[in-house]
Amino acid sequence: GVEIQVSGPGIEDDIAKKTFAYVLRESASNAVRHGFATKVEAEFEKTRDLYIFSVWNNGVQPPEYFAYGTGLSG
Repeated sequence: GVEIQVSGPGIEDDIAKKTFAYVLRESASNAVRHGFATKVEAEFEKTRDLYIFSVWNNGVQPPEYFAYGTGLSG
């Protein structure tokens, strides 16, 4: 299994909430699928002008020949 830990204040803005969920899902999926992670940590912060989202995992580093895929868009 995979442990996912999320910290930060509640998100009231619907767009930010949906974006946060989308990015978290993609980040966790990639960490497990490509890095074989068993733990994913996410932190959400809101400053006066910005939303800051940080994600860490205990997966392996990608090889040097790593080719970036389609990832997130929009």
